[in-house]
Amino acid sequence: MRLKADDTMKLLLEENLIDDSEKELINYGIKRAKSIGISIVVSLLLGCCMGILPESSLFLISIILLRSYAGGFHAKNSKSCGVISFLILIFAYLVIKYLVIDTGVIVAILTICLYVIYFFAPMESANRELDSIEKKVFKKIARIISAILYIGVICCIYLQQKSYANALFSSIVVAAGLIIVEVVMVKIRNKRGKSENAKEEKN
Repeated sequence: MRLKADDTMKLLLEENLIDDSEKELINYGIKRAKSIGISIVVSLLLGCCMGILPESSLFLISIILLRSYAGGFHAKNSKSCGVISFLILIFAYLVIKYLVIDTGVIVAILTICLYVIYFFAPMESANRELDSIEKKVFKKIARIISAILYIGVICCIYLQQKSYANALFSSIVVAAGLIIVEVVMVKIRNKRGKSENAKEEKN
């Protein structure tokens, strides 16, 4: 995959479609796009094998949209990202296929998740920083998307479409969970930073 990305970059440079200053950014974009493409294909194949292709497609669309604006934890390297993403898919797909709980419990969990998204999104990670304007725009969009998904869950429950309700439910829970993880990671990093600064001052 790396070779193909480098070949694409070389072709763009030869055709004068980009300059050297844009090389690193474009190269990252190409690799990122290929990684996402592979992840989507694997996700759909897994959903197909579990007999929940429509529901898995709905989950993917929902989580990609929500994560794009809500932010949250991002792994530092592609290998870790791949492992975490696969574990999240397994969790979500098991929820989609087998979760059977009281509607009141679902609503309670969703309310907590929406609280997390409304007050913490967009949650920056070490790999993704936003300026003040982006934060305002992303916050508004994240809130709108999460509200739509919440309403979608309620509608699917009312229409007795359990698996589709579970798909939307999973996307909200996963997004909120990754935000919470990043909040905890930020506190840990800040605590370590203060400890290191204190040690330096003593020295």
